[in-house]
Amino acid sequence: WMWRPMIWQDEDTSSESVLALVEGMSSRDIPLGAVWLDNPWDAGRASFEFSAERFPDPAALIDAVHAAGVKLMVWLSPYVGGAAEAYARERGWVVSGTREDGNDATYFPSRGIDPALDFTHPEAFAWWRDGLRGLIARGIDGVKLDRCEEDLFDTSVWANGLPNRANHNPYCVLYQRAAGEAFAAERPANAEGVSDYALLARGGWTGSARYTGHWAADNLSLPGLLGLGQALNSLLSLSASGFPWSGADIGGYVGLRQDMGGTAAGNPLLL
Repeated sequence: WMWRPMIWQDEDTSSESVLALVEGMSSRDIPLGAVWLDNPWDAGRASFEFSAERFPDPAALIDAVHAAGVKLMVWLSPYVGGAAEAYARERGWVVSGTREDGNDATYFPSRGIDPALDFTHPEAFAWWRDGLRGLIARGIDGVKLDRCEEDLFDTSVWANGLPNRANHNPYCVLYQRAAGEAFAAERPANAEGVSDYALLARGGWTGSARYTGHWAADNLSLPGLLGLGQALNSLLSLSASGFPWSGADIGGYVGLRQDMGGTAAGNPLLL
């Protein structure tokens, strides 16, 4: 199923919209391997819990998607928010020192400002990993592992005592390893060595390919070098760098296609 098209919806995701996506693909005879619940789907960063407003009956949604022969994946990040942030801060599990104003929050889109969990702290690593295990046990089949490669600077302070230059890139691998361990525990390999789950990451470094495939991040919805060319350059670069499994958003993620709405101003290349 990982080799079939996957589909996802940003910002306005809900039980109704997810089921509509699945039905829309089926009614058009388009193969569908998985549907992703993207940001914001959860009750808070690192809560590993569904938003009650968007998904009042998560179990029913998971069952309905699976009944359609489709897998269900969710978006995650290395950030903590709400009750999870308070819990992590009490234990010294938040990366600090990144900003001059003393605010540890480093993620600045309109959907939240959140600090990064310090995966170099063994207890923080285990807490996040085990939280994900609970979500997997409910029927989640994979994770889109976003972020991790930005927002941290030379002034960042880490639990392992190493400078940021020694932690910045390995941080992504630790984050992805935590997810990999969670799925390996909940979805162990069969006798043929095959495990039934998928992890797709945005950031990465040496060792990431052991745990995840990758996608070309937020490529533009444009023909030419800034759109499709950007995605192809990413895929070729990844393959030459030892990352064998990669993909990209078909049609792009941001830009002309979205700004023009469903008709794409009549441009057949964007429909």
